[in-house]
Amino acid sequence: MKKNKDIPPLRNVPSVSISDEHVPRVQELAEKGFSKQRIVNILPLPLSVFKAALLMRMETPGDIYHEAYILGVTTRQENILEKLKEKAEGGDPDAVKAFLDYKSMLDECELRYKLFGV
Repeated sequence: MKKNKDIPPLRNVPSVSISDEHVPRVQELAEKGFSKQRIVNILPLPLSVFKAALLMRMETPGDIYHEAYILGVTTRQENILEKLKEKAEGGDPDAVKAFLDYKSMLDECELRYKLFGV
C-alpha cells in the first residue's frame, strides 16, 4: 500500500494492512456494477476494520484497489456502449437514442472527473 508522507498516522487507531489478493475480485465485481460499499461487504474480510481499510484504499487515487475499481467500472461502461452500438447498427431507433444519450453522459462524467476529480 502506498503511504502518504504528508499525513501523520492517527493515534489510537490500529494499523491495518490489506494484501493485494482481492484486486481481481474487486475489478470483477465493479464490472458487474456493484458499488464500493457492496464490494467491501461481499468480500470475505474477517473484521469491520479490514472492511473500512479496504473501502479507504478503494477511494484513494493511486492505490491498486482504486485502479482496479475504476478499471472494472470503465470496462462495464465500454461493454454497455458496445452492446448499444451493435443494436443501433442493427437499425433499432431506440438503441440509437440510448447509445447517443449514454455516450454523451459518459463524456460529461469523464470531463467532470478530469476537472474536479468527482
